[in-house]
Amino acid sequence: MDSDARRIVWGGISALVLTVGIARFAYTPLLPLMQAGVPGFSDADGGLLAASNYLGYLGGAVLAARLHDIHLKDRLFRLGLLVALLTTAAMAWTTDPWLWALLRFLAGLAASAGLVLCSGLVMHALLRHGDRPRMGLYFGGVGLGLAVAGIAVAVQAHWLDWRGQWEALTVLGIPLAWLAHRWVPSPPRRDPAAQLDQGRSPPPDARRVRLLQFAYFAAGCGYVVSATFLVDMLAGVDTLAALAPWAWVLVGLAAAPSCLFWEQVARRFGDIDALLIAWFTQIAGILLTLPGNSAPLILLGAFLFGFTFMGIVAVVLTLAGHLYPSNPAKLMGRLTLSFGIAQVIGPAIAGGMAEWSGGYAGATLLACGVLSLGLIPLLQLRTARA
Repeated sequence: MDSDARRIVWGGISALVLTVGIARFAYTPLLPLMQAGVPGFSDADGGLLAASNYLGYLGGAVLAARLHDIHLKDRLFRLGLLVALLTTAAMAWTTDPWLWALLRFLAGLAASAGLVLCSGLVMHALLRHGDRPRMGLYFGGVGLGLAVAGIAVAVQAHWLDWRGQWEALTVLGIPLAWLAHRWVPSPPRRDPAAQLDQGRSPPPDARRVRLLQFAYFAAGCGYVVSATFLVDMLAGVDTLAALAPWAWVLVGLAAAPSCLFWEQVARRFGDIDALLIAWFTQIAGILLTLPGNSAPLILLGAFLFGFTFMGIVAVVLTLAGHLYPSNPAKLMGRLTLSFGIAQVIGPAIAGGMAEWSGGYAGATLLACGVLSLGLIPLLQLRTARA
């Protein structure tokens, strides 16, 4: 990878750290602080705000799946960087639950701009360099973002309340937005490679896409409960409360290099076999985070969860780019739509179950059950390939 290609990838990583790591998922380590600082902010409320965020992400995925103009996608991506900054800052300026829900929805839109639209732009830019890009390094930006946000929240908790935390994260995001804007190039107007997005090549096999969509929906259900409530779950256990924010840091640190690892697994064994291995590993990791396990087992579970969930995303979305190189963002958007539907449903159900039962164990087991169902379409894809 030459210096121009590396700059493109690192521009995309900066976008992911801002839009996904900070604007979208800083909410996870901040949720216990917000609940402690805002009277009446319940587990169910936390789940509904998370669902609103995922609904925004889902809306962005729908939009990405329908757009064909790569130049419009480029403009929306850059707007998403600004929205990510503004929604992060505005979380500190109100305690109105309806305004919070609107802000989380808009932050979800910004996250889709960073993960879906930017993915397509980065892939196009690398293709113009003559590469058949593997996106492991790029998708590692999500894990890096989770770690950056988690470390910032854990460290700043010693002197900042939840309001100050959101404002400090906004300041942290400003240079990231600048780097993403500068280093992710806009597609040239008259470059033939930029016209690949007009869909001239045939679409991928419809059955294969449907099976992949169902599997990805199950992956969304499996990951969303831990991604939303892991810190809050641990903070509610006296012996584990001190570990809670650092467990999220561990998730991010595990996720950052994981995409490169799973990319290599996919190269050696094939995309579907890599997904199967990651799937089983993630199920084990989520089960280890259940309340009642010892601290070492829970931290191991957090590591395994972080090490697999972005690997699954990276392998699936890279596979989408290879299946439909003429319009990668379109197929990425369709797949992300399936993932997003699960993320809207999951937090609302999990928050309600936690409010009713007093814990997240039932919701976690239900999510693992749905994740296990995702193995069925993966095995069908493996059989069809053979």
